[in-house]
Amino acid sequence: MRDIKGLLESVSVDNRGAFERFYNLYYDQVFRFAYYCLGEKEACREVVTDVFFSVWQSRKRLKDIDNIDTYLYMVIIYDFALSLK
Repeated sequence: MRDIKGLLESVSVDNRGAFERFYNLYYDQVFRFAYYCLGEKEACREVVTDVFFSVWQSRKRLKDIDNIDTYLYMVIIYDFALSLK
């Protein structure tokens, strides 16, 4: 857990290499959850792209997140809800 916290802190200070490591670490997990929600691979790819874009956009707040898994799930659900409108 400490390693993840350090990774998030690095991402929060604009470290693109850390973001790439974060992306590689969480891509499969985000994709699987998006697929569970949507059931369509192409739509999942779009959601995953949106999720990681959103994470990068809000990277300054990452150092304050206690549970990154929950945060990512919430971003996916928010993106999914927006797509229903």
